[in-house]
Amino acid sequence: MEDLVSSILTITEQMEVNTPEQFVKAVLDRLSTFGYEVSNVDEWLIAFCIQKVINHIFNSCNIKSLPIGLFYIAVDRVCGEVLYSLKNTGKLELEDIDIGNALKEIIEGDITLKFETSTSDEERFTKFIEYLRTEGESDEVCYRRLKW
Repeated sequence: MEDLVSSILTITEQMEVNTPEQFVKAVLDRLSTFGYEVSNVDEWLIAFCIQKVINHIFNSCNIKSLPIGLFYIAVDRVCGEVLYSLKNTGKLELEDIDIGNALKEIIEGDITLKFETSTSDEERFTKFIEYLRTEGESDEVCYRRLKW
């Protein structure tokens, strides 16, 4: 994994994005929690998605460094972009990803949990990717600065 991290860091440096090593490790760890095994083939795609997400946050907030409050949101967005790209290029098999049952409803009084079973795995996976790609839009507002 260390070789993969250093390769991604080298690529992001060539793209002129200053990416902390801990950010790259967090992205790789998060992808592995979804059951996706990252390989050397993915390093350019991951570096590209990191640059895309970081630049989006910088531009929408008018900032030059990633605030700690947006760190995990950015990690999830990068993962969403990676999974979205892999899915749309046909390089991702749905069986490779563990999406489990999506929770539909929680009621606390007398504890009731309902799982979403009416949608297909493909639909749940698509919703999950969209969630990852758009998570934290409202959190960005806290870090916005005015442009003059």
